[in-house]
Order: sequence, then C-alpha cells, then structure tokens
Amino acid sequence: MKIEFPRSELADVGDGWTMVYGRRKVGKTYMLKRFVDWDVYFLIGLEGSVWIEGMDVDRLDSMDTVVDQVMKFLRSGKTVIIDEFQRISMGTLERIASVHPDGRLILSGSSMGVMSRILGPGSPLLGRFREKRVGLIRPEDLLGTLPKGLPLDYAPYLSDPWTAPLLSGKGIHGDLHRLLGGTVNTVPSLIGEIFHTEDRNLSEVYQGILGCIGSGATKPSEIASTLYHREVIKKDSASHVSPYIGALKEMGLVKELSIYGKKRSAYRIGSPVFWVYYYMESRYGLERGLPKLSEVEENLRRVHHLCMEDYMVETVSRWIGGYLKYSFEPEVDGIVVDRKDRPKASIEVKWGRIRNADVDAFVEKTEHIDAPRYVVAKRVLDRDDVKFITPDDLRGMDVGAKGP
Repeated sequence: MKIEFPRSELADVGDGWTMVYGRRKVGKTYMLKRFVDWDVYFLIGLEGSVWIEGMDVDRLDSMDTVVDQVMKFLRSGKTVIIDEFQRISMGTLERIASVHPDGRLILSGSSMGVMSRILGPGSPLLGRFREKRVGLIRPEDLLGTLPKGLPLDYAPYLSDPWTAPLLSGKGIHGDLHRLLGGTVNTVPSLIGEIFHTEDRNLSEVYQGILGCIGSGATKPSEIASTLYHREVIKKDSASHVSPYIGALKEMGLVKELSIYGKKRSAYRIGSPVFWVYYYMESRYGLERGLPKLSEVEENLRRVHHLCMEDYMVETVSRWIGGYLKYSFEPEVDGIVVDRKDRPKASIEVKWGRIRNADVDAFVEKTEHIDAPRYVVAKRVLDRDDVKFITPDDLRGMDVGAKGP
C-alpha cells in the first residue's frame, strides 16, 4: 500500500532553530525532506560518515569538515537539516551552536537521553532551539487522505507510517497477522534504539512496562507489582516505575489518560501497532513464533476493536474540541470536557454490531453527564437521544474547523 499523508505538524516548524524529536519510524525524515524548504541535508551515519544532499559531494568522513560546512551555510542564512544528530558529540553541537541565531538549523533525532541532555538544566544549548516532538500521523491528516475503498479499520495502524508498505488492504485481521509475523523483532528494536544509547540495562524495564500496559495494566502500582515479581525492578513500588513511564510518555510511546471526576491517571500504549504487538506478545510469546491466523484471530479481533475504539474516541474529541477524559466505572469510552472540567460530550464506539440495547445502556451510563451523546457506528439507528457518527462522517470530518 502506497499512500502519502500530509503532516500538519509542519505548521509548528517555522523560522529559526528547531529540534525535532520522536521515536524512530514516525516519519520525521520523510516529513522534513519532503515538506520543508531546505538547502542542505546532513545524515549522521552510525560509522561516523556523514551523507549529504545539497552539496557537490555526497559524503564526508571528517566531522571537523562537516562542522565547518554547517557553520558556513548557517552564517550565509541557509536552512540546514542535521538528521540523527544524537550521534554527534555535545562538544561538536556546541561549536555549531556558536553561530546562533544565524540561518535556520533543524536538528532531528530519536534518542531520549540526548534530548534530555540538550533540553535539561545546565545545557549550553538550552533556549536556542524550539522543541517539536513528532508522533503519529494526526487523524485530520490521515482520514481525508485514505483511498475511498479502504476500510477505516486501517486508519489506526497507518498513523504509524512505516506500516503502509506492509498492509495490503484486503482484510484487517489477516494484514495484522502478516504484519506481526513479518516484524516480530521490529517493535522491540524500535524501542531499544531509543533507550539503548544511554544504558542497555534499562531496556528490560522499558520493554516490561510496555508489555504490562499492552496486556491491560493501566496503573503504575499494577505495573510495578508485575515487574517486581518478575525481578525486573527491585521494589514493589509505583515510584520505581513512574520515571520510566514519564520517559515513555515523553517519546510518545505511552499516553496518559485523565480519569473523569478523579485526580488519578491511567496509561495506554500510544501506537496502535505497538498495542497489537504487546497484547499478542502477552498471550503467545511472539519470540517463539506467531501461531497461524485461525488460532489467534479471536484475540486479533479483540485488540483491533480496542484500537478502533481508542482511535475513534480521540478523533471525535479532536473534532468537538476540548480535553478528552475516560471513565472506567461506569465504563464510558470518552468524555470531552472544557477548561473548567465541564462536560461537552460523551462518546461511545460500536464498530461491530450495534443494537438499540447497546445505545440504551450508553444513555443510562451517561445520565449524570449533562452534554450531547455521540455514538460512532457503521450504521445509524432511529434514535433522537444520541447523535450518530458514521464512517462517511469521519472521512469528511474537518478537525481543524472543530465540531459543535
């Protein structure tokens, strides 16, 4: 499947110096090279070589020469992109930063530790860069671009753009099964590349947290208890996992869920593809190989439903405008509130079969919420107590214009 999605994040990448960061494979390089008007592009290789576009040479092996060229271009007012900049030493970055604010410098990288050092207290580079985290493709960029014949079931996974060539569009369960079977090592590797640079011993903690959340744990206390009994952490305490959860959240790997009417939070995997991976890993141990589709399809169907529910709730909440909150007791898929925590809407997703009894239950659960009720479903029932949102509505939804 070959699809090109626009990236509205570009509206935030203006003039001046900008640091673009986020985990690998979210499309940072493609976005910058395709949609930013640049003069010279430098890619810092693993072996120390630097690959170049926009100069008479396409490769340099001397970092001193690279720095001289970057500083020359910036002094002349050019736009320079340095990709995988975390592979450059801090001293080298300081030399380049000495010409600030000349030109337009865009640094792009994936390593959490380097981001922390550059943006942390005491950094000589602090305050020189506008920060821009790039995550999944936003619903407003993706939904209107999907081919008309492609089911919306693919939208959550295409928000991770690296999946597009691996999905056929011929059936979501079969495609997810093939995606997992062909990329068993991809997801752990993507996580590892972000954190291995600093301390390889931490990878087990990060992978363990993601595994717990992917399998259904939502509270730090639940996660800590599980990892303690596995001997991944030394103490059964939420304080022992909270800093790691914070790092995962900062890189967009985990998202925090605000609970309606309560002060506590819960957590969920940020990427639908990662969610599917860790959900299935917790049940089948994917390192031993993925069972055939007929053996795992029921669980694939279940986790796909969870991903669709999450994606649709977020999409509708962005259209309505406000702050998305969740309720687990009673279970309400989404509640949108304003700045003063007053409800603006409640949302229910019924992506499979829908009956009047389902809508009745939703209405009953939200009787205490004085706001319009929205039901996302493939077909509309004859009701006047809820507003239905269909696949056609979603494809035409202008999130930027906002809803009612």
